[in-house]
Amino acid sequence: MSGRAFIYTRPQRNKKGELVDDNAQQVTRCQDYARENGYQVTRILQEEEHGPEDERPELKSLRSAIWLGKLDVLIAPRPETLYQDTNRLVRLAKELSMIQARLEFVDVDINQYELEEDGV
Repeated sequence: MSGRAFIYTRPQRNKKGELVDDNAQQVTRCQDYARENGYQVTRILQEEEHGPEDERPELKSLRSAIWLGKLDVLIAPRPETLYQDTNRLVRLAKELSMIQARLEFVDVDINQYELEEDGV
């Protein structure tokens, strides 16, 4: 695979508010993933703090870039890096799909969420 990749990160904190995964660590993992998959990283978006979706300027930049067709793949460490709300995450994935772009996660095998054939 090849394509223009954006990386999106934001600090992850535990329930006590302690930093457990900073932007630098996330960027390194995402860049390694991009290199392994033949993607060209064209932009790295790093939120400074863990805030509500409405107050994340890099997320707003990402959404604008999607509609301008500036990426082929969005790489993030985990789904919750983008959104805690599953509905918002699904909407983002659909928007990416509309421009034939993909959403890929480094720290999560998204296939683990697929339902088994028997519906369990």
